[in-house]
Amino acid sequence: MRTRLIPVLLVLTVLGAACADGGGEATTPTTVPTTTTTTIPDTTTTTSPSAAPVVDWDDRDMTVILPDGWTVEHCEGDAPLLCVAKDGEVVGVIERFIADPTTYDSYDPAGDDETNLRNIAVTFVDAFAMDRASGCGTDYVLEPLEPAVIDMGGDPGLVYGFRGTLGDGTASEYNLQYGTISYGRLIFLVAAGYDEGGCPGRDDTISFDSATLEEFRPHLEVLLADSPPPGGDPETGLSLPDGYNFAWILAADGELVVDPARVLSGEEARRQAVADGVIPEGEDLPNDIYIHNPTEERIRVRLADDAKWTVIAPGADGALAVRDADQAMIASILAGGDTGDIYGLTPEFMPFDLLVIDGEVVEVNERYLP
Repeated sequence: MRTRLIPVLLVLTVLGAACADGGGEATTPTTVPTTTTTTIPDTTTTTSPSAAPVVDWDDRDMTVILPDGWTVEHCEGDAPLLCVAKDGEVVGVIERFIADPTTYDSYDPAGDDETNLRNIAVTFVDAFAMDRASGCGTDYVLEPLEPAVIDMGGDPGLVYGFRGTLGDGTASEYNLQYGTISYGRLIFLVAAGYDEGGCPGRDDTISFDSATLEEFRPHLEVLLADSPPPGGDPETGLSLPDGYNFAWILAADGELVVDPARVLSGEEARRQAVADGVIPEGEDLPNDIYIHNPTEERIRVRLADDAKWTVIAPGADGALAVRDADQAMIASILAGGDTGDIYGLTPEFMPFDLLVIDGEVVEVNERYLP
């Protein structure tokens, strides 16, 4: 089975798992948190339509009614998927993904957003071109789509992708990815159309076919232009990307408020410290660690009800070890309470690694800093 369209952060890892003879199954890397199994909603159940044609990623009960019989609503479950229906029948799914742009080799922090998105688009299409060349036969034609600038909720975005056809000209696939950089996050929306008898062929889950996705595309792009970006602090729009994030915890009483930063080491840490004026050129950092935090933002983040908390403290043998904690303990320390034997934490020094899945913090683990 050939590789299907997935968020670009995962694509290069998955591409290598697809076998050229079609006999291997593509697998996702174990380091990426899995999402909750999702089923398609019962489209015979009606819900109140949205007051305006916008997607609210936090309103699981919303239904967006579009012209020509199209409707969009959240798929059942809590995965970041939108189910698209035509005349009451689900015909495809759109996936949302949020990533940290600094995890991409093609991302240049000094570059402008459009250039960075175009570089990501090239990498995305090239990776699939290599995969299809090895797995779909020498006569398979993959035609890149010219990237186009679009509006994504007030942020400039880019749509790109590719069209695939069999050697006899039969439609095989039509794949789109929409990307924007919003408040330091890469936000992607993925829409994939696969055709019966094509390569890789129809998926077991609900996906568009090429013609249906092409028909829906204009409606989707109008919807994206009117819809605000997903997640974020209600006052600032800022949020954390999915995955692991280092941050200083500023408040944990009733809500979690953090200031994200980057922990650097080695030569990268030294160069950044020099650039920030912390040390002069030619001088080394005392602990080979530097925390780059140029903005000191305050971001309210959603916290899972069953979020796991850990701190660092001496174990039975006296060596530092991970110990279970909870939100009340951190809130108490922030308020000036006794830290006991917990290593390093003070109200002004609360370094933690946060695991974010679909915009929600599910793990809060103290980061050891020498």
